Amino acid sequence: MKKYANKLGSHALLTPHQIVWVCRHCTGDEENCRKVGGVVYCPPPVKDSKISGKRSIQLGIDELCIFKIYNESNNAEVWWNYMDYLYDCHGAGYVDSCVAAARKKAGVDATKLAACVNDAPSILFNEYTTLQSTGIPYNPAVVVNQRIYRVIVLKVFYLGNIGCR
Repeated sequence: MKKYANKLGSHALLTPHQIVWVCRHCTGDEENCRKVGGVVYCPPPVKDSKISGKRSIQLGIDELCIFKIYNESNNAEVWWNYMDYLYDCHGAGYVDSCVAAARKKAGVDATKLAACVNDAPSILFNEYTTLQSTGIPYNPAVVVNQRIYRVIVLKVFYLGNIGCR
């Protein structure tokens, strides 16, 4: 997406989102879900995923915070670089050491990131309400002029019963 965002420049507004569902009957102890601010959030299931739902949610919060911090300071290149380096962690299952190295290579300020992550309850609530208002139940998806476009990629995303709805 980076090359397309660069080509479009100020003619497009790129805002990444994390798809999360609220699970009203989960405790947060489930491996697929995470309790944040008294609410249990679950990501959509991904077949053959190497990471847990809890880990996926934490990575999503981090990504959104990095985007917010560096987009607001007109230095979105840090977010793009982080996403590139983070992609390299996929094969390693997004282990902490790889994610930390990706942050360091991209130049992410750990203090600013930690401050933003402290706001995880409102970040996830905003992501959930955005999901509800746009009607996007899973990713990858792109909204252009209020129209949703879904892309099928090599990995198959499915909506299965994970016990959290």
